[in-house]
Amino acid sequence: MTVELPGYNLLYTIGSGSFASVKLGVKKKSLKAVAVKIFDTQRVEELVIKKEIMTHKSVEHPNIIKLQSFMRSEDLKYWFLILEYAPNGELFDIIEPDVGIEEDFAHFYFRQLISAVKYLHKLGIAHRDIKPENLFLDQNNNLKLGDFGLATFFRYKGRERLLETKCGTFQYIAPEVYCGSSYAAEPADLWSCGIVLTALLTGRLPWDVPSVECREFSNWENQEPSKELLLKLLCVSPQNRLTLSGIEGNSWFLRLFLFTSARFFSGVIFYNRFNRLIDFTAGGKLSSTTLFCLLSDQTKEEDFIKFAEDVLPEQYCSKRLRTRSNESTCLTDGARTETVLLEGSLLSQVKSMRITRVSRASYAEERCSSFAHSQLEREAELPAMRAGKTLHNPLNRRICLSVRI
Repeated sequence: MTVELPGYNLLYTIGSGSFASVKLGVKKKSLKAVAVKIFDTQRVEELVIKKEIMTHKSVEHPNIIKLQSFMRSEDLKYWFLILEYAPNGELFDIIEPDVGIEEDFAHFYFRQLISAVKYLHKLGIAHRDIKPENLFLDQNNNLKLGDFGLATFFRYKGRERLLETKCGTFQYIAPEVYCGSSYAAEPADLWSCGIVLTALLTGRLPWDVPSVECREFSNWENQEPSKELLLKLLCVSPQNRLTLSGIEGNSWFLRLFLFTSARFFSGVIFYNRFNRLIDFTAGGKLSSTTLFCLLSDQTKEEDFIKFAEDVLPEQYCSKRLRTRSNESTCLTDGARTETVLLEGSLLSQVKSMRITRVSRASYAEERCSSFAHSQLEREAELPAMRAGKTLHNPLNRRICLSVRI
């Protein structure tokens, strides 16, 4: 079924998940490009959609994708989020497997990421899904943090709470999220930032799951401190983990690199996810449109705290996944994980899981049932993964699960 949005021409799909798809749109009057996130209310609860809208519309920062407006279709079947469009794709796409990116660029993007996270935490918002796939590059190749589907308020009117929902992407979630009953929001987000920095500098993820069953994770603290900042960010104890002020005072973070602004990146070329060459040359910024639509049932201020509760669709909960110890573990894991390991954690001799480019096989609309992988299906996929073949994960993306032994 064709979906129409008044005032916009919807072009092709540029991203999709189990509960929403993202299309490239063009505003008819100004001809400005936007990204339109489309929710089907038959597949996701409205409370979840409204929480994402309320959280995202609360923020405005140069390194965060801007929510320009939102509306509901006349037949009440769809919600539309009109977002700032980042034409140069995901940060993930410029990370070379086993190599990463040049340290100058890693430093530049990490500083922009920390700027965005610091702003969110000041507002009392935890993102909870920080990873290269949710970090986008605008026309000037500045970093933009996006996708607030798992974001939540951890501080409201001076009151702060611990979070309990286990959600995010396995390789990027903090150990206390994976193993604990509750966790503080800020250290968990900063852990994810540390994993992102590891991927930027090395092109690898240090482990597949942050649990004691994972040998790479359990041996982490015994490694030589080659990267002081990383070791402090990836401290197992959230109480001893580096804070935002500690990051900003770190010598590597404060170090002056050749590039201090994306506009000086001219001549550096990468390939983005559509195999178009990216030239780091300055250009005009996309101007944001004003908020032109309000929720029909506008939320009152005193009800905001209700949205701070962790509201996730049923499909996000109680997923059965395998751990390295070959035991089935029940997690409320956030089914948005593009990097679901399937049976990857059963490979006892895996030294490190390579971070690999993602080839989008198609962006056809997916159904919630795509997550309902039976145990037999997972068992059938294991031999292919051991052979280093390319598999399809539940989000219809191809992931090369080759491993280093």
